[in-house]
Amino acid sequence: MLYRRDLRIFNLQLKKSINYLKLNKKIFFTKKKIQQGDLDNILKQINSDKVYLKIDIEGGEYDLLDEVLNHQKKLNGLIIEFHDCNFHKKQIKEFIENLKIPLVHLHRNNFAPLDEEQNPTVLEVTFDKSSEKFDGIIKLPNILDMPNDPN
Repeated sequence: MLYRRDLRIFNLQLKKSINYLKLNKKIFFTKKKIQQGDLDNILKQINSDKVYLKIDIEGGEYDLLDEVLNHQKKLNGLIIEFHDCNFHKKQIKEFIENLKIPLVHLHRNNFAPLDEEQNPTVLEVTFDKSSEKFDGIIKLPNILDMPNDPN
Protein backbone atom coordinates (compact mmCIF):
# COMPACT_ATOMS: atom_id res chain seq x y z
CA MET A 1 0.00 0.00 0.00
CA LEU A 2 1.55 3.30 -1.15
CA TYR A 3 0.32 5.32 1.85
CA ARG A 4 1.93 3.01 4.42
CA ARG A 5 5.20 2.94 2.48
CA ASP A 6 5.21 6.76 2.37
CA LEU A 7 4.60 6.87 6.11
CA ARG A 8 7.40 4.37 6.83
CA ILE A 9 9.88 6.40 4.78
CA PHE A 10 8.75 9.61 6.49
CA ASN A 11 9.19 8.02 9.92
CA LEU A 12 12.64 6.71 8.98
CA GLN A 13 13.73 10.18 7.81
CA LEU A 14 12.31 11.74 10.97
CA LYS A 15 14.23 9.28 13.17
CA LYS A 16 17.45 10.01 11.26
CA SER A 17 16.91 13.75 11.74
CA ILE A 18 16.26 13.36 15.47
CA ASN A 19 19.37 11.18 15.89
CA TYR A 20 21.42 13.77 14.01
CA LEU A 21 20.14 16.52 16.27
CA LYS A 22 21.02 14.50 19.36
CA LEU A 23 24.61 14.09 18.13
CA ASN A 24 25.09 17.68 17.04
CA LYS A 25 24.12 20.08 19.81
CA LYS A 26 25.04 23.13 17.70
CA ILE A 27 21.87 23.09 15.64
CA PHE A 28 19.26 25.73 16.39
CA PHE A 29 15.90 26.17 14.72
CA THR A 30 14.41 29.62 14.76
CA LYS A 31 11.16 30.74 13.21
CA LYS A 32 10.62 34.48 12.99
CA LYS A 33 8.33 36.84 11.19
CA ILE A 34 10.51 39.47 9.59
CA GLN A 35 10.35 42.61 7.51
CA GLN A 36 12.76 44.01 4.94
CA GLY A 37 16.08 44.69 6.67
CA ASP A 38 15.46 42.20 9.50
CA LEU A 39 17.13 39.29 7.69
CA ASP A 40 20.29 41.37 7.32
CA ASN A 41 20.36 42.02 11.09
CA ILE A 42 19.62 38.39 11.97
CA LEU A 43 22.35 36.99 9.72
CA LYS A 44 24.91 39.53 10.99
CA GLN A 45 24.39 38.17 14.51
CA ILE A 46 24.96 34.54 13.56
CA ASN A 47 28.53 33.32 14.06
CA SER A 48 28.32 30.36 11.70
CA ASP A 49 28.69 29.52 8.04
CA LYS A 50 26.29 26.60 8.35
CA VAL A 51 22.97 28.44 8.20
CA TYR A 52 20.11 26.74 6.36
CA LEU A 53 17.49 29.34 5.55
CA LYS A 54 13.86 28.77 4.56
CA ILE A 55 11.89 31.63 3.03
CA ASP A 56 8.16 31.16 2.51
CA ILE A 57 6.50 34.56 2.79
CA GLU A 58 3.79 34.54 0.15
CA GLY A 59 5.24 37.06 -2.31
CA GLY A 60 7.47 39.02 0.06
CA GLU A 61 10.52 36.93 -0.84
CA TYR A 62 11.58 39.37 -3.55
CA ASP A 63 12.24 42.06 -0.92
CA LEU A 64 14.81 39.77 0.75
CA LEU A 65 16.80 38.51 -2.23
CA ASP A 66 19.52 41.17 -1.99
CA GLU A 67 19.96 40.45 1.71
CA VAL A 68 20.29 36.72 0.97
CA LEU A 69 22.94 37.43 -1.68
CA ASN A 70 24.84 39.72 0.70
CA HIS A 71 25.08 36.95 3.32
CA GLN A 72 25.33 33.90 1.08
CA LYS A 73 28.76 32.92 2.49
CA LYS A 74 27.02 32.12 5.78
CA LEU A 75 24.46 29.91 4.08
CA ASN A 76 24.89 26.18 3.72
CA GLY A 77 21.50 25.92 2.08
CA LEU A 78 18.37 27.79 1.14
CA ILE A 79 14.79 26.73 0.54
CA ILE A 80 12.68 29.44 -1.03
CA GLU A 81 9.18 29.56 -2.46
CA PHE A 82 8.82 32.02 -5.32
CA HIS A 83 5.31 33.37 -5.90
CA ASP A 84 3.97 35.11 -9.01
CA CYS A 85 6.84 33.71 -11.07
CA ASN A 86 5.17 34.91 -14.26
CA PHE A 87 5.82 38.52 -13.15
CA HIS A 88 9.30 37.96 -11.68
CA LYS A 89 11.09 35.66 -14.16
CA LYS A 90 14.00 38.06 -14.71
CA GLN A 91 14.47 38.67 -10.98
CA ILE A 92 14.40 34.92 -10.22
CA LYS A 93 16.89 34.18 -13.00
CA GLU A 94 19.29 36.89 -11.82
CA PHE A 95 19.04 35.66 -8.23
CA ILE A 96 19.85 32.07 -9.23
CA GLU A 97 22.79 33.26 -11.37
CA ASN A 98 24.21 35.39 -8.52
CA LEU A 99 23.75 32.85 -5.75
CA LYS A 100 26.89 30.72 -5.46
CA ILE A 101 25.04 27.82 -3.84
CA PRO A 102 24.10 24.97 -6.21
CA LEU A 103 20.46 24.67 -7.17
CA VAL A 104 19.60 21.07 -6.30
CA HIS A 105 15.84 20.91 -6.63
CA LEU A 106 13.01 22.75 -8.33
CA HIS A 107 9.37 21.86 -7.80
CA ARG A 108 6.12 23.36 -9.00
CA ASN A 109 3.61 24.11 -6.28
CA ASN A 110 0.48 22.72 -7.88
CA PHE A 111 -1.90 24.51 -5.52
CA ALA A 112 -1.14 27.57 -7.64
CA PRO A 113 -2.36 27.94 -11.23
CA LEU A 114 -0.28 27.87 -14.39
CA ASP A 115 0.24 31.11 -16.29
CA GLU A 116 -0.99 31.78 -19.85
CA GLU A 117 2.10 29.99 -21.23
CA GLN A 118 1.40 26.96 -19.00
CA ASN A 119 4.36 27.74 -16.72
CA PRO A 120 4.04 27.48 -12.93
CA THR A 121 3.22 30.64 -11.02
CA VAL A 122 4.69 29.28 -7.76
CA LEU A 123 8.00 27.41 -7.52
CA GLU A 124 9.69 25.76 -4.56
CA VAL A 125 13.45 25.91 -5.01
CA THR A 126 16.22 24.30 -2.95
CA PHE A 127 19.90 25.26 -2.96
CA ASP A 128 22.46 23.20 -1.01
CA LYS A 129 26.27 23.40 -0.75
CA SER A 130 26.68 19.89 0.63
CA SER A 131 24.65 17.95 -1.92
CA GLU A 132 26.47 15.33 -3.90
CA LYS A 133 26.47 15.56 -7.67
CA PHE A 134 24.31 12.91 -9.29
CA ASP A 135 24.70 12.07 -12.96
CA GLY A 136 21.96 9.46 -13.15
CA ILE A 137 18.32 9.75 -14.11
CA ILE A 138 15.71 10.40 -11.44
CA LYS A 139 12.06 9.72 -12.16
CA LEU A 140 9.80 12.47 -10.83
CA PRO A 141 7.54 12.62 -9.06
CA ASN A 142 8.90 9.94 -6.75
CA ILE A 143 8.09 9.01 -3.18
CA LEU A 144 10.01 12.04 -1.85
CA ASP A 145 8.73 14.49 -4.46
CA MET A 146 4.96 14.39 -4.60
CA PRO A 147 2.55 17.13 -5.61
CA ASN A 148 1.43 19.61 -2.95
CA ASP A 149 -2.16 18.86 -3.95
CA PRO A 150 -2.58 15.14 -4.78
CA ASN A 151 -5.80 15.91 -6.69
